[in-house]
Amino acid sequence: MTHAGTGRSGEEKDTPLSQLIDALNDRFNTDFTKEDQLFFEQLEEAMVNDVDLAEQAKNNSIENFQYVFDEKFINTLIDRRELNQGIFAKVMDDEKFQSTVKSHLIKSVYDRLHEASSF
Repeated sequence: MTHAGTGRSGEEKDTPLSQLIDALNDRFNTDFTKEDQLFFEQLEEAMVNDVDLAEQAKNNSIENFQYVFDEKFINTLIDRRELNQGIFAKVMDDEKFQSTVKSHLIKSVYDRLHEASSF
């Protein structure tokens, strides 16, 4: 069992972000799940793909990198929130968009659940 109370198969390995989720749950008595980890994965991926941040990491020690990282972290956090709100609004406000999303997800969700239930 993980700290969030969700089971973990023996094949899954801890990633730095799953360790972050566990640490947050332990330290702050939160109940983040694997699904919540996606937000942090998006945040990390956006920062890793930032050309300016990559250049700073390449040319600085981690101590000096932190000065640039701190500001990029907050800006990326705000950008991700706004992007997710934008996606939510688009799904809720545009029936054709919603239909396309549902058409894709139903097959993916069904296949994964159907496969999982066949064990």
